[in-house]
Amino acid sequence: TVASVVIIYGSTRNDWLEGALAGIAAAMALIPEEFPVILTLFMAIGAWRMSQVRVIARRPSAIESLGSISVLCVDKTGTITQNKMSIIEVQIDSERINLSAHEIPKPARKLIEIGALACPSSIFDPMDQAFRELSERNPELPNPELNRAESLREYPVESARMAYIHIWKLNESIKVAAKGAPETIARLCRLTEEQLRKLTEEVHSAANSGYRVLAIAEASLASDALIPAKIDDLKLNYMGLAFLQDPLRDGVIESIHNCATAGIRTIMITGDHPNTAIAIAKEIGLPNPERCVTGPEIESSTNEELRALIPHISVFARVVPEHKLRIVRALQSEGEIVGMTGDGVNDAPAL
Repeated sequence: TVASVVIIYGSTRNDWLEGALAGIAAAMALIPEEFPVILTLFMAIGAWRMSQVRVIARRPSAIESLGSISVLCVDKTGTITQNKMSIIEVQIDSERINLSAHEIPKPARKLIEIGALACPSSIFDPMDQAFRELSERNPELPNPELNRAESLREYPVESARMAYIHIWKLNESIKVAAKGAPETIARLCRLTEEQLRKLTEEVHSAANSGYRVLAIAEASLASDALIPAKIDDLKLNYMGLAFLQDPLRDGVIESIHNCATAGIRTIMITGDHPNTAIAIAKEIGLPNPERCVTGPEIESSTNEELRALIPHISVFARVVPEHKLRIVRALQSEGEIVGMTGDGVNDAPAL
């Protein structure tokens, strides 16, 4: 009987490996006590097959749940995009400067220099790498004095202050370098209403093209100056904007189309500027991309209001990890089975 199964299966389907497995399964099925062995064998084969497409599941029930999802929440940077940043342009005052040439134009050099200083001592983030690589690309950068600078203190990005600030000790002064979300840098620089309006227009214009926009600021202090206990109390000098490009991953548009065909709704959740998120949402074909909900809107919404809002929204921007978790829980409370993808530590609570 077993030999017949192998011969018939292998000859009719032209797959002798599958025929052999079917024969083994038939042989083992003749002995009822061997059912656990059969289940173990085929689950092991299934796990091996999934590993070939880079899927590892800690619990088998996770695969069943994954096959039942109705909503897929995805982070943007590193998931939809490649997370390979490159600085395309900078804006200083009202002048946009293209950086496609090998040599960095002279008006942009100081801004790039300060942007490279506003990075952690150990660089791993692609945005920081983009500034460091660009500063090292030009023989006149970095400034020799800055090469000998000593790191005094670092202020990492926080949900309440979306900017990285690094303080350096130079020969005869202290240099403060900051880069981050334009609205955060504007607050640290104490920009006037007119300056803020102009900055907002510039940011929106760049974000509409899908760029990731960072603002750069600096401050110089006397060598014996006291650093404020709260860095937010230190007034910085606004320098300009940097526009970074992060290309889409291959196959993203097709994957989202396949999800839609399978009845799975895709929602993009990102910490980027709303206009950047909307531009990417349009490019990848998300439904209703013009409507975007931001982190502050989520913060001011009750759970009931958020549940009522979520069915109509495909794009969330300027969110923090707590907001991502609230979005997932709101979807679950509406009876949705939710999948979450992301490659950053800020995705961990929602994951």
